[in-house]
Amino acid sequence: MTEHSSDYSKWLINWKTNYSSQSKSRRVIDLYEIILKSEFYDTDYWYFAGDKDINSRLVSFTKEDWQKLREDLANWKSNQIEILSLVLSTVKNSSGLSDTSPSESMKSECYAYILTVCDDDLFIDLIDNIHFLKLNTNKDINVLNRIKNRLLKLKDSPVIQNSGSSEFFYTKKRYEDFIVLIDTEIEKADTKNK
Repeated sequence: MTEHSSDYSKWLINWKTNYSSQSKSRRVIDLYEIILKSEFYDTDYWYFAGDKDINSRLVSFTKEDWQKLREDLANWKSNQIEILSLVLSTVKNSSGLSDTSPSESMKSECYAYILTVCDDDLFIDLIDNIHFLKLNTNKDINVLNRIKNRLLKLKDSPVIQNSGSSEFFYTKKRYEDFIVLIDTEIEKADTKNK
């Protein structure tokens, strides 16, 4: 008999409860199951080990697979979307944001979509990597405008440092940088569409 860690044993017992994907795509299901199997591991796991499993699957994704993944995200739990987002936005090549491969562009496009559909709490966490949107070579102006609208809703919230607030996630300057970045990306998309 094989011994399993207690985390894995809990997962074996509860996997049907946590399984929320509705996809019929084998590639999306494979990706989802990688996340599901290790969803309760800490972020270090996803930065240093789990990302390899996911990225090895994403490399073979076609445009159709990416579309099916985006469609299925509405069924995923917030922590599962967060894990995918973490892996998508982790750029490991030495050129960082200066050299965009088709794969990085598709990851960025999916990340942008996630920013439009995730819950508000996750959105607040994910905008910290909003610079990742620069890698998207197929910018969708409607998606970018939805992201901007979500950002604008945060302006007077406790999430942003306003006069007299002592607890916040982002300084006012950082928030303004987010707005400048999204406006720049919207302008690029608008120019490309003309």
